[in-house]
Amino acid sequence: MAICGRPACKLCKGLCPYEALKPEYALKARLDAAARLLRGRARDDDLEALLSCLACGRCLIGCPEGIDLRAILRRVYGEVGEARRAVDEYVASGTSYGAVGGVGDIALLVNEAYVPPDAWPEVDVLVRLLRRLGHSPSVHRFSDHLHIRAVYNIPMAEFEEFVGAVRSAGADALSIDEYTGYYGRGAGVKSATRYVAELVLHGRVAATTRLPGIWVAAPPLLREVEAWVREDVDVLVSLVPGARPLERRLVVPDLPAPFVGRGGEEEVAYHAISSYGARFHYLATTSPYLLSRLRRASREALCVPVLLQTLYARILEPMP
Repeated sequence: MAICGRPACKLCKGLCPYEALKPEYALKARLDAAARLLRGRARDDDLEALLSCLACGRCLIGCPEGIDLRAILRRVYGEVGEARRAVDEYVASGTSYGAVGGVGDIALLVNEAYVPPDAWPEVDVLVRLLRRLGHSPSVHRFSDHLHIRAVYNIPMAEFEEFVGAVRSAGADALSIDEYTGYYGRGAGVKSATRYVAELVLHGRVAATTRLPGIWVAAPPLLREVEAWVREDVDVLVSLVPGARPLERRLVVPDLPAPFVGRGGEEEVAYHAISSYGARFHYLATTSPYLLSRLRRASREALCVPVLLQTLYARILEPMP
């Protein structure tokens, strides 16, 4: 499909009614947006530019390239229509998630699910698109589970900052998910959980957050040290009324250094990567606004930007 090959020409710019009002929505910006979209490289603001076109056809006058923007936009809008139908069909089918009435109903299933922070911008883009398509989705950005990365690497001198970060995240459960000390340092597995157990035992964490309990998950890679992990999990669970071990499915990377000054929701509510491997991580980071890919994607991949929270809810099994 022809995309403008004469960026210095600009004959069409003066003809676009948006040029004087909103240059970012004018013809050249729209052509660039269409090109990025159809090549699978769309940006957040490209949707706004494309969907704002008046389709007046004035840009066709005198174009030396003969570019028909209306034809390009018809193709783009066709992709949008396919995406809407696919979402509707998937939601109506109830496959894997039970029958629900619409995308808005999905939000009711995921209000307490964990949404990876790096997926928020992409979810926002898709939510805006779905609203334009007649859906009414709602997405909660707040995490119910604070996933601490390599807790035993947090110096005791920084413990107050750690507690402040936990509080700011508003977590309902504290999950110690990866025993990275095991790799080459077997003692790290036990020291990690016992360090956390010591914090809980002293009441420092439970007293400053809304923690109903502590969940501890051991990734499948560490099944050979399951006895060690199980022993320490039992220690943690015994310290907090109502606590229970989480099914061993999660792996969370290391805590970035330095930790001091990195508090706040985005910095402490780190996303979890399931033990199903890079598959979920790939789906979590797949751009939902690449509409040209949606039609060819599997139904699960197609709906992941909307159902991602449900996937994580199933993986994390939130506490009642």
